[in-house]
Amino acid sequence: VYERFPNTNYGGRVFLAIKSLSNRNSRTYIQFGNISGVPEGNTITNAEMCLYYYLRRQGSGDRNVSIYHVLDDTFDGQNEGTINWNNQVCGPNFNDSIDCNLTALDTEVIGDTEDIWVCWNVTEAVKADFEDSDNRVSFALKDDAEGSATAQQFRFRSRNYGVAELRPVLNITYENLMPTHSTPILNSTYGTNYSDENLTCYNQSTFDPENHKIKNIFNWYNNNYSYAVL
Repeated sequence: VYERFPNTNYGGRVFLAIKSLSNRNSRTYIQFGNISGVPEGNTITNAEMCLYYYLRRQGSGDRNVSIYHVLDDTFDGQNEGTINWNNQVCGPNFNDSIDCNLTALDTEVIGDTEDIWVCWNVTEAVKADFEDSDNRVSFALKDDAEGSATAQQFRFRSRNYGVAELRPVLNITYENLMPTHSTPILNSTYGTNYSDENLTCYNQSTFDPENHKIKNIFNWYNNNYSYAVL
């Protein structure tokens, strides 16, 4: 979205722009679907949203560019073909705290080195939407110091770019976290824990970080022979 032409939509462009200039700022909104494709029973441990930075269009030196979680995946009824500066979901003044988390998820320093991938950590947002059974996750990106006296602009490849390998990417890492337990208590008839005594084992605590149902199985051994209690 572009402040200079506040009613114009730029969703069909082959690039994404982030710009800082008085009354001519640009922001980027981006959405990814199918995060529900993470297998059931797994926990998301890391997520990064990456853009291919190919052109320093204006300005020079380092700038801080931050990414924000858009909470309203409907974009207030807008989409890639209709969103503009005036109707953007986070508001022209970037102050809509109902539809957007106005606290940055991550900030990356972008400078003059072009043709590189720039990745922001978005784990918190992806985990939140996944745990809410939301199939989509959405973000807004902008320069931390909008309204510069001199133009500062970065361009990244968009999903419309012809080379698929350079389009925006959401990398999600997940794993099935194992249950844990504290050391069980073993009681025996005489307290010596010999095999000719009555032995009783008590589970103390079992915890599954993903809240799965757990069944404790006791596997006794006598002369290397297993006696599993299921």
